[in-house]
Amino acid sequence: MELSILYDRLRWEEKALADEAKKIGVKVGLVDAKKHPLTLVGEDSLTNSTFGDIVLERCMSHIRGLYYAAVLEREKVVINSYNVLSLTTNKLLTTLA
Repeated sequence: MELSILYDRLRWEEKALADEAKKIGVKVGLVDAKKHPLTLVGEDSLTNSTFGDIVLERCMSHIRGLYYAAVLEREKVVINSYNVLSLTTNKLLTTLA
């Protein structure tokens, strides 16, 4: 299994998550969303070898994270999925859920 941590600003939290995953034997890659623009088709699509089997979406930009989650969910398991991100944007909908 390979975990990719998607970020747009590398903070101590992402570094700590990567370190802890490595300690338990998970192969981890840190992926800067700003260096991998959204591409939906072709060899340069986001679902190519840039990402591992599981993607942990950690972008500070809500819109960037939302869009990447939507695209990546076509072929990857995404933690902090599109549905979760879109629901938790709205305090009222979060409370109702």
